[in-house]
Amino acid sequence: MTINKVNKDHHQPGFLRLLWRYVTVAVLVWTGVIAGSLAWDSYLIDEQFAALAHKEAVANINKDQRFRLWGTKHGGVYVPVTEETPPSPYLSHVPERDIETPSGRKLTLLNPAYMVRQLMEDHAELYGVRGSITGLIVLRPGNAPDAWQKQALLKLKAGADEVTADTEIDGNTYHRMMRPMYMKPGCGKCHGHLGFKLGDFRGGVSVSVPLEPYIAAKHEGIVRLALTHGLIWALGMAGIGFGARQVRGRIDERYRADEQLDAHRARFETMLNQVPEAFVMMDGEHRIQLFSEGAANTFGYRPEEVLGKSVEILMPEIHRAGHAQKVRDWAAGGAAMQTAVERGEIMGQRKDGSVFSAEASVSRFQQAGETMYTAALRDITERKERDELLRQSQKMETVGQLTGGVSHDFNNILAAIIGNLDLIEDGAVDSEASKESIATALRAALRGAELTHRLLAFSRQQPLNAKLTHINEILQNFEQLAKRTIGENIAIELKLAADAWLTMVDVGQLENALLNLAINARDAMPDGGRLTIESANRHLEEDGAADFEDLTPGDYVMVAVSDTGSGMPAEVRERAFEPFFTTKDIGAGSGLGLSMVFGFARQSGGQVSIESKEWAGTTVRIYLPRSWETTDAESIARETQGDRPRGSETILVVEDEKDVLAYLVKALERQGYTVLQAGHGPAALEIMGAHDMIDLLLTDVILPLEMSGRDVAKAFQKRYPTAGVLYSSGYSREVLNSRNQLDEDMALISKPFRPHELARRVRRILDGRNQAGIGL
Repeated sequence: MTINKVNKDHHQPGFLRLLWRYVTVAVLVWTGVIAGSLAWDSYLIDEQFAALAHKEAVANINKDQRFRLWGTKHGGVYVPVTEETPPSPYLSHVPERDIETPSGRKLTLLNPAYMVRQLMEDHAELYGVRGSITGLIVLRPGNAPDAWQKQALLKLKAGADEVTADTEIDGNTYHRMMRPMYMKPGCGKCHGHLGFKLGDFRGGVSVSVPLEPYIAAKHEGIVRLALTHGLIWALGMAGIGFGARQVRGRIDERYRADEQLDAHRARFETMLNQVPEAFVMMDGEHRIQLFSEGAANTFGYRPEEVLGKSVEILMPEIHRAGHAQKVRDWAAGGAAMQTAVERGEIMGQRKDGSVFSAEASVSRFQQAGETMYTAALRDITERKERDELLRQSQKMETVGQLTGGVSHDFNNILAAIIGNLDLIEDGAVDSEASKESIATALRAALRGAELTHRLLAFSRQQPLNAKLTHINEILQNFEQLAKRTIGENIAIELKLAADAWLTMVDVGQLENALLNLAINARDAMPDGGRLTIESANRHLEEDGAADFEDLTPGDYVMVAVSDTGSGMPAEVRERAFEPFFTTKDIGAGSGLGLSMVFGFARQSGGQVSIESKEWAGTTVRIYLPRSWETTDAESIARETQGDRPRGSETILVVEDEKDVLAYLVKALERQGYTVLQAGHGPAALEIMGAHDMIDLLLTDVILPLEMSGRDVAKAFQKRYPTAGVLYSSGYSREVLNSRNQLDEDMALISKPFRPHELARRVRRILDGRNQAGIGL
């Protein structure tokens, strides 16, 4: 890294994550405190009501005990004999069980335990508190213990002072308590006959307090407690939220400040690292302290490889001593800040050891009392190469402009030649020799038209359109061009596959590629040799296609160019397709030939390979995808001139070349049309003014007298809105579009054209003018 990168994870997001952690912990702790407090208070309430229930049980049991002991102390209680208190059969052994008062009222002795039992039953009816006196041995069966009482009696007999438990009786929850009952003075009157002695364990007094009122009161208390705690919890949460919001505001303020600082850093780093120049900062000892991305790209080092090292690592060894002395002399000026305004040319050394030319400017400044140096360098190797290429390009541009103009004029000439030859051929020519002569002249004129087509493509410096092509025909035609190019001391041999597949290829670019390969072969055979041009069908399987980058397995047409020249060493062969790489002397080659071949093959959907050994010749193979188009080239070639649709409409022809105008008028009249003619725009306007209806305008795009074909067409369409327009030109559509002289949707027939082409285009526009408007 050249500068500390902007990392917002260490700013707002990191602080926010920490804040949310603290908030989460605070919420959990606060919730835990409130929950713990609620649980503790609920526990205390539960204990409180349990204690109250126990106190009630103690109070009742003490009351029952006091009643029993009082009765025992007085030897029992005499009560009137009633249905509720009949003489007890269990006291029949007591002589004084039944007595009669002087007034005749009958009384019976009531056992203290039975007395207490009746009191307990009355108390249970009034207050719901149940009580009983029981024992392991009882007089009355009704005093027999239940299961809990029996277990409690056993514990009391074993020495327990008290037994308590919360259990259910008849489906209701009670707090039950039992205390022991021992033989005391007065107890023997009723129980002595059972064998009990003074102080013996006799049984227990049991009390059962209903818990439903306590449970209801406890639940109500817990609800109030929960509401109180909930309110306190909500207030605490509000406080936490308020505090978090305040802290968040401080974080946002801090973040905005950090973000501004980061933005300044980011802008500085972006500007520094996106500048193509190499920027290096050094301390007073010339140790590298900052190394920009431009420097990394220029020198091939990553920053971590050079930071802290001497800047001399970036210089060729022979320049290091001189550089150090030069910097010392320059810094001796003593100013706090110095800048070398003028950029000077120096030599730099990359990580791989390669040396390059660079422009550099150096400045010196003070930072925290330390002298620092900055150097801005720019690799000018490519600029030097571009300057040279620019000079070559300017030459080619001049040639291109010349060829473009010449080709346009030549197309007009060829249009008249080819058209009139076609018309002558259509006439009554009886002599076979004359027919052959006309056919020969026509073929020559058509070859001239193809030549001008290539020259126009060269002048606009853009690729031609791919067409369905027989490779063998291209190679056979190219043989003559190659012979004229490479000289007579090199023999040319064609090895063409008889069944070569069709392919979609840009013929002009293919011929340019072949020409480049032929010229390279010529240069590799200065003393003569053999050039072999071969075609073949190749099916590449997965393993074969894998030898090429991004090549899909399938059928390909292979074109090979082989020579018997000096060949290439391995290190040259590996770089052969690199742009601007050349082993030729300065001025003898641009290094673009093989790269253009490679680019053409890749754009065509194929690939190119090179096989070469030093002093053993070179073979370059171009693979072009097989085309499965159903339309074959022969059907186009067999198209006859007799296929010329006729018509009877009126056509206005505007053409400034007299010979071409005469040919157009004659060709259209032979097809039955009424033809009006004009040599320029103003003349065409006069003709329009004299005719109510004209069905089609055929006009050259480039016309004299400051009125173009487009201007004529606008006036024509305004007067005849349902008529059609067909443009003609010796320039291509691309050139006319680039000059704003023709729109994409306007119909164009390119010169030179033959009568049957003209007849079909005219008929197509006339037949379709009412369907899609002008310019079909």
